[in-house]
Amino acid sequence: FADILKAIPKNITADEDRVFIWKKEQSPEAYSIYRIEGEDTEKRSIDEIVSEEIMNAAKEVLCQQISLSEGDLIRETAKKLGYSRIGGVIEKTIGFAIEKDIQANRLIKSDKGSISLSE
Repeated sequence: FADILKAIPKNITADEDRVFIWKKEQSPEAYSIYRIEGEDTEKRSIDEIVSEEIMNAAKEVLCQQISLSEGDLIRETAKKLGYSRIGGVIEKTIGFAIEKDIQANRLIKSDKGSISLSE
């Protein structure tokens, strides 16, 4: 399996201890959607969702709310992704994605702790 995987053209991204494989023609930086599970599909675990997709949901929240505390942004982003309750893994994973975008200057965190879009 490992030899086959090595031979396939692909892009690879890593979020903490999770590795994601993208099709070669996909650009993780240009990924601009997030998926919501329907009633007829199985709900994905939060650790199966890449940071890029989490951030697309968070950006939509911030387009609607302008600015939120980190806790509120995590909660609202989780709702967008179809999670009604937030546990430690969901909080950590969404928090990681938010911090990643703050470090990349795609989000701004004010001195008072509120987060907004940098655009």
